[in-house]
Amino acid sequence: MKQKYQKGIFFGRPPLGYNLIIANGQKSIIINEHGRLLAKAFKWKAQKQLPTFIIGEKLRGLGVDVSDKHLSRVFRNVFYCGLLSNKMLGQEIMEGQNWEPLVSKEIFLKANEVLENAHVKYESRAEDQNLPLKQVVKCDKCKNPMTGYVARKKGIYYYKCNTVGCKSNKNAMHMNSKFFDFLDQYKIEPTLHPLIKQQLIANVKNCILDKVSDKDDFQSR
Repeated sequence: MKQKYQKGIFFGRPPLGYNLIIANGQKSIIINEHGRLLAKAFKWKAQKQLPTFIIGEKLRGLGVDVSDKHLSRVFRNVFYCGLLSNKMLGQEIMEGQNWEPLVSKEIFLKANEVLENAHVKYESRAEDQNLPLKQVVKCDKCKNPMTGYVARKKGIYYYKCNTVGCKSNKNAMHMNSKFFDFLDQYKIEPTLHPLIKQQLIANVKNCILDKVSDKDDFQSR
């Protein structure tokens, strides 16, 4: 198998957009009608920079049953530009020999560049440990979430309601202490720790199995 991959020969079920044809004992991988529509999808992404969900809607309207998540994987699959990647090859990528590329390498790279630039970048900010209940605790008068601030001259933290006409202020240390006292009611008995750990492990395993099942479902399309 590895030797075939090293020669750029793909075998097995081809991805969405291709059919495996066997004639006179010979196997060939050909582009089907869905593949020709996917080629347009690459150009829509690369040249028009359309969002993936818009492209997905257009494809589904044309009869290609593909989810937005699967479509993102299509855009990142080097098979479509005539390259072969497999875990048996490690980081090495081979030129494909036994199928026709759906798009050129230039269009493939441009589509992926658009995908990367579309990612929203988030700035992570550390939470102030002195105000753990900010936006969680609600004002006892108007029931709106309270923000927090520090009176810098005194170095004292407060929770504050910003509702016009309310402006309720609460000492943060006092509020935090009351909350911790409240949480003490829900301590788990040490004898139950092994059972809870066992259940958490089972839940994680089930989540992993669901992900594997989703992956197999996508790859079988």
